[in-house]
Amino acid sequence: MPRIKRNVNLTVDVKEALIRAFYKGGSEKYLLNLMFQHPSVFASLLGKLIPVEVSAQINHNLIDLGAAMIEAQKRTEQKQMIDITPDLVEIATVDDLSG
Repeated sequence: MPRIKRNVNLTVDVKEALIRAFYKGGSEKYLLNLMFQHPSVFASLLGKLIPVEVSAQINHNLIDLGAAMIEAQKRTEQKQMIDITPDLVEIATVDDLSG
């Protein structure tokens, strides 16, 4: 079977003509009618508008969790604890005061 060459310009022209006719013929009204009368066709058209491939660029910094934990441990070891417990004060009794 011979291979048929596709005329790209003709395809573009037909596509543009269809789009112009669609807008001139009440595009929103047509789509609403299509949605209610032929929901499977409408869903198929809607599916063609949703991109198949999502391209995203993710930037992230890798963190060495082990090194971060060691650094945190060092910081906690370097801090000096301040003793805030009160000094014991001897309480004088009445006998000590009298004599």
